[in-house]
Amino acid sequence: MASADLSNRIRKAMAHGGVGDELLSLLSGTTGSQFYVHSGTGDDTLNNGQSSTTPYATHAQALLDMTASENDVIWLMPGHVEDKTNAQWGVNVVGVNTIGLGHAGSRPRFDFNHANASINMESNDNLLANIVLRPSVPDVLIGIDVVAAVTGTLLQDIEIVPGEAGDGTDEFVLGIDLKVGCTGTTIVRPKM
Repeated sequence: MASADLSNRIRKAMAHGGVGDELLSLLSGTTGSQFYVHSGTGDDTLNNGQSSTTPYATHAQALLDMTASENDVIWLMPGHVEDKTNAQWGVNVVGVNTIGLGHAGSRPRFDFNHANASINMESNDNLLANIVLRPSVPDVLIGIDVVAAVTGTLLQDIEIVPGEAGDGTDEFVLGIDLKVGCTGTTIVRPKM
């Protein structure tokens, strides 16, 4: 795909999130690979994740294809919804950019279906942008956990929405938790 075409598609997809130009700046220097994820049309076994027509179904599968420090990009496609159960989802490859596409109700969403579910930022220099976090049970302990001594994390346009029950009983104890030594962590435009 031509660079100008990709640039225009990114600007259009991110126009309402206000981050299109920032993401283009980030991606203009990418030396890594790009993978796509969509829970509705994706398949972790049959697809290769290398295009929007052959996406993976889960972010975890895309992480398996990441190369450390190559500035790889995982595109979470509009409408992607991923459930997190009794486990921590570890973003454990250095220098990976996970970017949600879409705006308003079409942004990618992660539903936390267990109190122990969390997104753990476990490696340095990772970006997580334009996603929605929704608790589906009472007292989910942590939404995003930037673990001790991880540096250079950028959390951008992360929204924490009311719980699935709608009556206030489903909630995060901590939406975002920064552990000791997390220097260089930046949180831009959080919405809660």
